[in-house]
Amino acid sequence: MNAYKPKGTDVHVYYKVKNVDDPDDFDLKNYVLMSQETTAGTISKGKNDIQEFIYKTSGETTAYTSNSVRYETFKTFAVKIALVANTTYDMPRVRDMRAIALD
Repeated sequence: MNAYKPKGTDVHVYYKVKNVDDPDDFDLKNYVLMSQETTAGTISKGKNDIQEFIYKTSGETTAYTSNSVRYETFKTFAVKIALVANTTYDMPRVRDMRAIALD
């Protein structure tokens, strides 16, 4: 994603997936925090300084277990972005986001 991320703020990215054979309701699935591949200290130096941030799943896999069944692939996915800051006057902003879902 490309984002404005000033000092004292953070961007957390979460995902959830569901296999076509998983009988559970997708809306009830838990989100999983992705890890930021970009250096953690990367911040924007000004209002117009948009930086690129890359996030990946842990171990670069989306395998999960549901009802004692392990699923290695998925049919449905969702991404959630949480923008957090120490103040309310200088919040992070996402300019654009790309999701590459390889199964």
